[in-house]
Amino acid sequence: MFEDLDKSSFKSSTIFKVNVRLRESNPDAYTPKMVSIGPYHRKNAQLGPREKYKLLYLRRFLQRKEGLDVQRCIKLLEREEEDALMCYEDIKDLDSHEFCKMLLLDGCFVVEFLREHCQMWPGGEENIIDFVDYK
Repeated sequence: MFEDLDKSSFKSSTIFKVNVRLRESNPDAYTPKMVSIGPYHRKNAQLGPREKYKLLYLRRFLQRKEGLDVQRCIKLLEREEEDALMCYEDIKDLDSHEFCKMLLLDGCFVVEFLREHCQMWPGGEENIIDFVDYK
């Protein structure tokens, strides 16, 4: 146990799973309803149909950034992968490429969703999600 004490291999997680007792006290409070962000709920079958929104937001994000495409974004994310992985307390069954794809899809979803919700875009862009249905 003490052999690695002086090594810098210890990670300092900043994104944790909700502990079992807290989750059991109010399961609905800790389960996504619309879309999963990050690795902890990504296999939730009920959220699968809404994954299309992530792709639509990614497409809109890339259309605004000339010279940027999915492959280039993933290569850039691969450079940051180790640091990003260290943020999570416990993720399993997620290979490197899948993790970087998740970061890209989820990151663009959050940025574009906020832009849309706050109406921070130039004219000509349409809503992807109808907020009346999700208030």
